[in-house]
Amino acid sequence: MKTSLKNFTKVLLGVAVLGGSAGMAVHAQAQKDSKPEINSMTTRYWINNGSEYELISGPVDPQNHCSEPSEFDCVLQSDDPNVDATFPLEDAENQNVTPHPDSQKGQYTP
Repeated sequence: MKTSLKNFTKVLLGVAVLGGSAGMAVHAQAQKDSKPEINSMTTRYWINNGSEYELISGPVDPQNHCSEPSEFDCVLQSDDPNVDATFPLEDAENQNVTPHPDSQKGQYTP
């Protein structure tokens, strides 16, 4: 009788551990699914290189690198991962981009 009680206790403990693990896995997956994609939260920057807007990596400094008057914004930004890496200066209004808050009209000179 003692042996069957020990076995029964072990089985119940095993079932409890499996149930807890499954519950934690479901909770972890729900947490992961509720978080937005990292890429969609990353701001990207395009600079006016004189002939087109060009995606650049890293931070931009419009206050110190925008010069040479232009009718187009110096630096654009967007969180949209679907915006092309390059696009014509005239096409900015058709892209999901906005001017950088410190940007002015001009060309970016690194």
